Order: sequence, then structure tokens, then C-alpha cells
Amino acid sequence: MLAALFLGLVAVAVVALIVHAPAAGILAALNREVVRQALVVSLETTALSALIIVVTGTPVALLL
Repeated sequence: MLAALFLGLVAVAVVALIVHAPAAGILAALNREVVRQALVVSLETTALSALIIVVTGTPVALLL
């Protein structure tokens, strides 16, 4: 129940961002180098975090 409430809240926020941001502005922002660098850093950090969680979490889960 709590997870559904959280997902609903996140969905409302994402929809609000999409509705209020013009598509041309989003596309123009994606063409900026600083935005692309920020996206790359975010994706790399997420991938590294997921890898660390899998590598360390799986053996711990097997021990428990």
C-alpha cells in the first residue's frame, strides 16, 4: 500500500514536469554539452552502484 502511494506521488511529479516543460525546450537542453555530461555521470554512478550492490549483496544474502 505504501509503495503504491509512493509510486503515485512520483508519477504525479513526472507528469507535472512533462506538462509544464515544452518539448522543444527539453530537446534543446539535451543538445547542451553540460546536460549530456550530467546524464553520463548519472548513468555511470547508477551502474556502478548497482554492480556494487549485486557483488556485495548476493554473497551476504546467501550467507543469511
